[in-house]
Amino acid sequence: MSITRKSRRIVIHVEPLTAQLINQAAQILGETRSQFVARSAQERAERSLTRNDAVLISETDFDAFLASLDTPCG
Repeated sequence: MSITRKSRRIVIHVEPLTAQLINQAAQILGETRSQFVARSAQERAERSLTRNDAVLISETDFDAFLASLDTPCG
């Protein structure tokens, strides 16, 4: 019989000040240190991945892009 684990262990090393900040923030939010770090890392990862899905351009460049779509190739 095999047991399926629903979570994975990640080990990190941080400076003492960082550990203190994490501990304080977790305590204020009523979370364990693990919960705080996991949630924070997930939120940061999702934001990072979302940024790669969008392209930010100026209004002028956007207008030029739209105009280029209306221009036949060749």
